[in-house]
Amino acid sequence: MFGHRFYQNVSVLSEMAAGLPGQMPEDFDHQINGEPYPDDYLRPKLAVSDVAGYLKFAAGAEPRLLGLGKAVEGVEERAQASCWAADSLTVTTDEALHARIETLWDQCVDGWRVGLLCTFLVTAPVAVLERRYGVDAVTRPHRHDTSLASSLLLLGVQQLSRKAKRSPKAAALLAGAIDSTSWAELQRSDPEYASEVRTLLTVAGHRGPGETELASDVYADAPWLLLRAISGAADREPPPPGRPDSPDAIGRLLTKASWSAIGRRERCRDAVMVLTHQLRTALREWGSRLAARSWLADADDVFYLTYDELCGGEPDLAGKVTRRRTERTRLAELDLPCRFRQPMDLSRQVDPAQFDRVIVGVPAVAGVAVGRVRVLRSPDDELEPGEVLVTRVTDTGWTPFFGTASAVVTDIGGAMSHASIVARGFGIPAVVGTEHASLRLVDGQLVEVNGHEGTVTLLD
Repeated sequence: MFGHRFYQNVSVLSEMAAGLPGQMPEDFDHQINGEPYPDDYLRPKLAVSDVAGYLKFAAGAEPRLLGLGKAVEGVEERAQASCWAADSLTVTTDEALHARIETLWDQCVDGWRVGLLCTFLVTAPVAVLERRYGVDAVTRPHRHDTSLASSLLLLGVQQLSRKAKRSPKAAALLAGAIDSTSWAELQRSDPEYASEVRTLLTVAGHRGPGETELASDVYADAPWLLLRAISGAADREPPPPGRPDSPDAIGRLLTKASWSAIGRRERCRDAVMVLTHQLRTALREWGSRLAARSWLADADDVFYLTYDELCGGEPDLAGKVTRRRTERTRLAELDLPCRFRQPMDLSRQVDPAQFDRVIVGVPAVAGVAVGRVRVLRSPDDELEPGEVLVTRVTDTGWTPFFGTASAVVTDIGGAMSHASIVARGFGIPAVVGTEHASLRLVDGQLVEVNGHEGTVTLLD
């Protein structure tokens, strides 16, 4: 942790990548983190020795690799078993609530361990696929990704948008200004359509912008944010059913392996988010009890405590929360880099005037779109249909708004990031890993996003 942000130790990941045949450390940095390939980097061709090396690696790692599918299933089973109704928490004893928090905490940590291994193993077949057949083999839009767990929200938003056109009351509400009162109003004016929205919330309400942050509201907490995504969703032609058949057996094998690895990773991430939301609701209940006892000023103050402080009964919890809120606000105003090596220069400032008219990033989803920029810094920011969604970073929780956008541009991320994969399944051009697009661009500017070349060109 640095500056209230997570950083990955890329040195360790690079060493791991170097031990996986068919993959170079630069491939992992590029696919997941959006790190550009060095100018002098010559990507090796796929050789027979790579295949033999991978078979040898798989034989040595067989217990771990063969057990990964079962491990993911285990995370999913624990996530399904963990789901309690929020009102049932209010009648539990303090001891039972503590035990639930402890169990969910351990399950989240275990789920992340499994999920990060899944992420690591995604990059190998994708890197080899790109190296042998070119970037188009990875970035071409295709309908396969709409079946992923991470695509469920955007798919549901598009379906609800079409259904709203057949529901006059729902359509009228969605056409107006949507705020925190809109969900209650929809339930009163059109119960049948509200029931359709509730169905989507039941299966995907644990996702939301900033979903890994316990203090964040997900869609189950703020259904009106989902209504805003539904109101702006545009009719969009689905991409072709799949990538063109590869010209040889190796290409078909790599494509199948990459789809399998991506699907497994997205399933595990979704299950971890179920566990995370259950932990979030349990912590909120404990925060409410601490606030009722005047130990905290507000229930959400519980998210400013460490794990050890939750049940320690320390006398100055409120004072610690105040200091930590102030420190978080200060840190949030710093322009911390996406990546750094020691030492980090905290005086670094980004001057928009120093940039060219073309911003270069990582190709994520092939296609070209022209639209006005809308820089989103929080879920409360509104996106108009046809605008280019520009933001620091997106996770799966942001993807319902992709249905409104003509294209997606991010500072952080690679071609195998969650948002890139979802956008690819719906044919939404995307460029990621630009580092400074959200600082360089301002609302209303006209840009061209080229998802094949990985460029964002300022037109006015």
